[in-house]
Order: sequence, then C-alpha cells, then structure tokens
Amino acid sequence: MIEIISNPKSVYVPIHLQPVYRVSQILLILNYNTGSSKSATISLLQTIAWAMRDEGNLKILMDYKEEKRHSLVPWCFEPALDRALILALVNQYCERLIGGKIRLTKKGKKLVELVIKDNLFKTQITSLKEIGDVSKILTEKQTWQVR
Repeated sequence: MIEIISNPKSVYVPIHLQPVYRVSQILLILNYNTGSSKSATISLLQTIAWAMRDEGNLKILMDYKEEKRHSLVPWCFEPALDRALILALVNQYCERLIGGKIRLTKKGKKLVELVIKDNLFKTQITSLKEIGDVSKILTEKQTWQVR
C-alpha cells in the first residue's frame, strides 16, 4: 500500500480579507463615521470600506464629501465585508435595527475601545477620522441605482 504524506503550506491571506480586520473595520466605521447614532446602512459601511481600500478611493470619497465630485463612480460592494458583518452580528458586536440599519452594541464599543487602547489599525483609524461623519451626506445626497 502507498502511504501519502501531506505537508500543508501556510497560505498568505491579505489583512484586508481577514475576518478579524473586517469585523474591526465595521466597528470602527460605526464608531467614527456615523455621528451620535452609531448606526449605519449597509451601503454606508460598504462605501467607507471601499474608500479605505486605497488612496484613490479615499480621495474620491473626500472629493464627494467636499462637493468637488457629484458621484462616487467607480464604487463597488465588497463581499468580504458582508461576511464580516454576519460575524459581527452573530458575536453581538453590533445589531440590526428595524429599517435595516446596523448599530454598535455595548460589546462592540468595548472592542473598539480595546483596539484604540492597544494602538491597533492606526492607519485605518486616521483615515476614518479624516473621513468623519458622512452618514448624512451619503444618505441624503446619494441615490443608489443598480444597472
């Protein structure tokens, strides 16, 4: 009989695709970019996560916020964020409200405080602070269309 021995190699998964990063990203967005309500639509979460992917996207969002642009094209949904949102909801870091908004829970706030205290995701937090509260801008100005 032939004996087969398999030595699995570790696979590199970029940080922006790792669930712990994405869950943290969602919670940080809810903390820094949603005003006092600490709640957001999935579209808002997706838009800010898209803006954080690279400098070009961040510039597009900032230009939109400062009314130097009138659209967010090119903009796309990120499937990894949707999966992380499920993890965040299941672990009770955030909750879904009536009407579909997502809100940070006390447990989620504690995790955000830990991230900040431990100086994790410093670059991302800086970007989120730069973006600021865009919840009203994106919900009032942007009309979403599927083509």
